[in-house]
Amino acid sequence: MLNEKIQEIRNKSEVYYLNTAAMSLSPPCVEKAVTKYYKERERRGPNFSEYWNKADILRELLGEKLHCSAKEIMFTQSTSMGINLVAGMIPFEPGDNVVITDIEFPSNVYPWMNLKNRGVATRFAKNKNGALGLEEIQKLCDNHTKAVSISWVQATNGYIANLKEIGSFCRERNLFRC
Repeated sequence: MLNEKIQEIRNKSEVYYLNTAAMSLSPPCVEKAVTKYYKERERRGPNFSEYWNKADILRELLGEKLHCSAKEIMFTQSTSMGINLVAGMIPFEPGDNVVITDIEFPSNVYPWMNLKNRGVATRFAKNKNGALGLEEIQKLCDNHTKAVSISWVQATNGYIANLKEIGSFCRERNLFRC
């Protein structure tokens, strides 16, 4: 049943919309789907097994598009919640550090700065005219760096980070990539 449902959805569309955070408008198809979901829930009550089944289908489809396993995909209420969960699960020790950029959205700053009470430093890679190069991140990483957290697209100016390059560097150093 699950595989049939995935194939049915796969055949319907080549366009996939990923929410662009709290400031974006939802496309009409998303609004329609959410309205349909709530009307059905109001009519029949909550159906948890159907909800989890749909979540599994979505994980499979996203895994294909993002070239990862469905098991690597987690849904949270917001990006802020997701970053807080990640910051709390990394096994930091006093003296460790995390590298972020100096133009990150607050949701990707405060969770890391809050680790100060656990002895973890937050280091800020400096942008150059709004752009962020790998060199700036590399300069700040040492043997105590546990994670690099950078937005793919910066909210302040729309800069698109080269995640492939940054991810390769992090994999070589065995760092968490957030």
